[in-house]
Amino acid sequence: MHRVLLVALLPIPIKMRDIPLSWYNEQKEHNRMILQHVLRHILGPFMRADRWVFFTWCADGHFRRCVALPAAWIADYPEHRDLHNIKNGVCYWCECPKAEMGQLPGRPYPMREHGKYRAISVANTATANARLTSFDVHQGSNVFWDLDCVASDLLKPDLLHTMQLGMLKHLLGRLSVFLKQHKRFEAFNNIWLSVPAYLEMVQLRRTYEEVSSWQGKEIKIMSRFLVAVLHCALRAPSASLQDVFKQAIECSRALVEFYFYSEYNSHDEQTLGLMSTALQGFHNSNDVFRQFRAGKSVTEEGKARRKELTAERVDELKSMKSKTAAHRERQHKPWN
Repeated sequence: MHRVLLVALLPIPIKMRDIPLSWYNEQKEHNRMILQHVLRHILGPFMRADRWVFFTWCADGHFRRCVALPAAWIADYPEHRDLHNIKNGVCYWCECPKAEMGQLPGRPYPMREHGKYRAISVANTATANARLTSFDVHQGSNVFWDLDCVASDLLKPDLLHTMQLGMLKHLLGRLSVFLKQHKRFEAFNNIWLSVPAYLEMVQLRRTYEEVSSWQGKEIKIMSRFLVAVLHCALRAPSASLQDVFKQAIECSRALVEFYFYSEYNSHDEQTLGLMSTALQGFHNSNDVFRQFRAGKSVTEEGKARRKELTAERVDELKSMKSKTAAHRERQHKPWN
């Protein structure tokens, strides 16, 4: 029954904060090189496929000569980004422009050709490095370039990271800001807490904001009543808000439907068509939340403010060395 075996524990570097940008970029590059070195050590035997030839019975009763090769890699987006040695914010499966990420593609884009990246990297010239950068790929080697497989096809998305802790949790964050803006957040919380227990669904004791760390199981349960709770919280809107509230409900319903379809154990043309329709509906209506996305200027302003607050906190800690631990703890909570 050992279908999944632990092979190795990958190193996780410490988080780097409040250090000069040059040090930060240098350390990130160093961390990326370490990860690639470890993966090369682990996957080294696959680079010589002739050593991994074996004979076995297949499901159809025939005895065949087989070669062991990587077939899938379960990871979330940041992990796939590091594994494929590409830059942040771009697709690791195709060469979709960064500006179009997050939109429903109007046309298919070519898959990433890691063999081409390897050939450019081997050239090891300034021109070659510039060409790699134009493909949104980091300089340096990538272990997948040396494996006899299509690196982009190793993608194996899982519902936990892609949908439950990904898009659905992201939707909850957008909804909370949307409801606060339209003064419907208190009503949403009251209805949320009134959802009764049913089968494996337990009675909720905390609102969305009171949960410090969401787990996949909690998101899965929440998805079953989210649209109903939202619909009740947005009842009886004014004439000017009818279209806005309707669009928010449609966007949430489309994403939840897509998630429900993705849970099917198998698919046919009909279910894939339903998934496509739900995804199209989500993209057609998610403009209602676009105003809550932070632009570059807002993000930079937030980083600058965080740096100021951190400096103030450092000065406070220096002046509190003579205080008791209980006093420091009381001061620490509001600062966080």
